[in-house]
Amino acid sequence: MRVISSLVTALVLTRLDCGNATLAGLPTCQLNRLQSVLHTAARLVCGARKYDHVTPMLQELHWLSVPDRITCKLATLVFWCMHGSSMYAWFRLTLLRLLTVQQMSTLGEGCAQDRQQRYWSR
Repeated sequence: MRVISSLVTALVLTRLDCGNATLAGLPTCQLNRLQSVLHTAARLVCGARKYDHVTPMLQELHWLSVPDRITCKLATLVFWCMHGSSMYAWFRLTLLRLLTVQQMSTLGEGCAQDRQQRYWSR
């Protein structure tokens, strides 16, 4: 089980988390596809069948859902941006490289700060 867990973490979870802050504002139907990948990875690690409930497995593995991963990543990036880290430059470059013009209008700096404040005030 440890080998499968390590492989899934290395090959699947790192890909889900890589640049996931740019996925904010993505339609739910697109996030559901990524969530399906996460569910399949959890079933693989836990050795469960296709129709077993995934929620207990995700809780046992301490994995966040895809929307929560995106929110957590945004909150972390905004935290480091607000506290004088060089991550701010990386964050802006990532957004400029990966987002379309339409997405940029909905994901301005103020929007990221609003998301961060909503996340930490829960």
